[in-house]
Amino acid sequence: MHALAMAVAAASATEALPARVVTAEAMPRVKLLPPTPLVVIPHDAYLESKGIDLKVAPISILDQDFESQEDMARGYALKNARKEENLPDWTKHILYHPNPSALQPQKLIGFVYDFLIHANWKAKHIANVLRDMYQDPAFNWTQDFFRYPAEEKANFWARTYSAVALWNTGRLSV
Repeated sequence: MHALAMAVAAASATEALPARVVTAEAMPRVKLLPPTPLVVIPHDAYLESKGIDLKVAPISILDQDFESQEDMARGYALKNARKEENLPDWTKHILYHPNPSALQPQKLIGFVYDFLIHANWKAKHIANVLRDMYQDPAFNWTQDFFRYPAEEKANFWARTYSAVALWNTGRLSV
């Protein structure tokens, strides 16, 4: 133990330290600044300033025909995906063992990319595969995909990562 620390410990053990009295005059003067007004730019004004047409829903830019595509039947999408031959082994592995890979962003990005670019699947059908995986209790998910709809999550991730894949390959321009 340091000598000073030992001396302080010994002094405090045997006698009380004198109280320190601080007066208002001893306190430093602090000048308070008036509050700065917060300027809020409306979201629409910001989008317009960037040249984005507000009449076009931003999500529609990602995949023009997503909503018009037919859903694959529940359960069929995953079975059909397992038959796809134009996928790398690691993507096929996710089809049989999706937990936790189908929730991890890096793996989901690659999964969607492989289906979209290598196997030429539509984003809606990739979403159907994700939906089937998320709704299958055999995969022991910790998320409640029935209470928090799997279909919404699957559609969002498939649309978003499809746009990323198309953008990265030069097939999407905004």
